[in-house]
Amino acid sequence: MKAGRNQIVTIALAALAALLLVGCASRGEIETMQNQLNYLERSSTQTQNRLNQLDSLYRLTIEKNVTYQADLKDALKNVLDQMDIISSRLTDMERRINDLAERQGLASSSPVSSPPTNTTPPSSPPTNQEGGEPIAQQPDTTTQPGNNQSMTTPDTTTQQSSLPQIDKQKMFDNAFDDLRAGNFELAKMGFEEFIKMFPDTPITDDAQYWLAECYYGNGEYAKAIPQFEAVDKNYPKSDKLPPALFKLARSYEQTDQPARAVQIYERIVKDFPHTFEADQAAKKLAELRDESH
Repeated sequence: MKAGRNQIVTIALAALAALLLVGCASRGEIETMQNQLNYLERSSTQTQNRLNQLDSLYRLTIEKNVTYQADLKDALKNVLDQMDIISSRLTDMERRINDLAERQGLASSSPVSSPPTNTTPPSSPPTNQEGGEPIAQQPDTTTQPGNNQSMTTPDTTTQQSSLPQIDKQKMFDNAFDDLRAGNFELAKMGFEEFIKMFPDTPITDDAQYWLAECYYGNGEYAKAIPQFEAVDKNYPKSDKLPPALFKLARSYEQTDQPARAVQIYERIVKDFPHTFEADQAAKKLAELRDESH
């Protein structure tokens, strides 16, 4: 484009020089020619500037497009990874459900051996004096004459123990692995299901604490508050109570509730002295009090 502009200027100058040489151009014509030449120069400069702007815009668009494609590729990879994890969990759950159904089917269809028949006529069961209804009796395990076997009811313990048992430790570990990997939604589902299925185990309080951490670690402080409060309410003797209270106070701070945070920090210092949480709570109390002055 610059070469074209120079060519136009050169042609105009040549034309002007030719007019001067032949002496047939008036002063007014020369001025007109000069003005036209200046106009062409300005137009050419403006056109060049516009082309430069378009070229910069084009390059910027290409760069942004490349960046967008890279981000989109990463996001797609994350989605596919999450889908693989979910698919694996669903497959495992489906296998367990099918196994459970097969075991229950076998348990219900297996024949139960009848107790040996007593050779002596059974006596009528005692009846309730008020309504005449038979009173349930414990099975007679004494040996009858002519019969070397005891009268007992079928033992269903073996049938019940054959049913598959869910590994609660593995269930807890899977949810904790999701939390450490930053898969907060999967971790929430895992810990919530664990608490529902195993409400009274030695690690249920841990599950409740880490469920609260799922919300806290994801910046969902308002939702973390009731989960940390559940540790305090349901597991008052848990070793997770001091850290749960500290994170509860921090959540109050993050949701603009400094007065409630101060109450929790003071409780930690009072109820759990000589702990790491107590030291941190004392520091937070000093900071909050300085900010209030």
